[in-house]
Amino acid sequence: MSVALYINGTEVPLTKGSWQEKRSHYQITGQTEAGTNRRDLIRGNILGISVKLTVDDSDKAAIEGYNALSSFTVKYYNNGVLTSWDAYMDNLSCNLLADDAWDVSFDLIDMEQ
Repeated sequence: MSVALYINGTEVPLTKGSWQEKRSHYQITGQTEAGTNRRDLIRGNILGISVKLTVDDSDKAAIEGYNALSSFTVKYYNNGVLTSWDAYMDNLSCNLLADDAWDVSFDLIDMEQ
C-alpha cells in the first residue's frame, strides 16, 4: 500500500516523516439568554491531515510557498484508493535541526469547512 501524499501534484518528501488522517467538527458553542449552554454542530467529520517531516532548505521553502496559498489540491491514498480534495495549510512550524535540516509540521484542512 502506498503512503504517498501530494500537494498540487508534487509529492511531499516523507522519507523522514509521517502523516496522520484526522477528523474533526466545526461547531459553535455559547449560552442562551437563560444561561443554558448550547452547542451547534455546523459540520461534522471534517477531513484533516497532520504532517511531520524532516526536510532540507529547498523543501522547506516549497512548503512555505504552499502556506502562502489560499487553497490547493491534496491527494493521498485512503484504503488503497487515491483520494483528492481541496485544502489549506494551518499551524506551520519549522524548527532548525542543523545546517540544511528542518523539522517541519503542519495541518492540511478541508476547504469545505
